[in-house]
Amino acid sequence: MSDTLTKRRISQYISEEMGFSVRSVEGVVDQLFSCMEQALLEGHDIKIVRFGTFTTVDKKARKGTDLATGKPVTIPPRRKVVFRPSRTLKGIVNARTG
Repeated sequence: MSDTLTKRRISQYISEEMGFSVRSVEGVVDQLFSCMEQALLEGHDIKIVRFGTFTTVDKKARKGTDLATGKPVTIPPRRKVVFRPSRTLKGIVNARTG
């Protein structure tokens, strides 16, 4: 069994804890992630108390090197998603590993 927490496993866990069908919970989880995607696309931050904050950062174009040929290339600008865990989440994770 994988140690990765997937969307399916999240839905199953919530279903067991809350007593809802897995199918209905999957719909809610899908809608939650769609809402988060749309917010990030529109440039909004997502702050989840006691968990963390998702933000986007615009990265400028930069110079790089094509590893196959060694020739210089321009890496195009892009938008990057950044997650910053809350102090609470950091404390929980560090208390259980240390």
